[in-house]
Amino acid sequence: MNRIKELRESKGIQQKELALDLGVTQPTISNWELGIKIPSAKSTRKLADYFGVSVDYLLERDRQGQSLTADEAYLLGSYRGFNGEGKERAREFVTAMRRSGMYAEGTDYFAQ
Repeated sequence: MNRIKELRESKGIQQKELALDLGVTQPTISNWELGIKIPSAKSTRKLADYFGVSVDYLLERDRQGQSLTADEAYLLGSYRGFNGEGKERAREFVTAMRRSGMYAEGTDYFAQ
């Protein structure tokens, strides 16, 4: 799970700090990052919550089996954490962006 190391380093924290925050040992974090051991489902959920990403992002896939970028995972994780009003405002913002035509060529996935 190279994403663990990538996310940990992007936050500027050491393995020991992550281990303490998650209630595991530093060697456990090292083993996960090196792929020697795989985190349990419970630990994977803790990692996703800790970093504010989806479990699918941690597992390096989305529902279609494609990798999510860090930005995509951040946006998805943020949306999932919003309350009802926050989700509505996010939808309104995205709708306004779509109407403005701010798409890279060939990426308007919602075009009819």
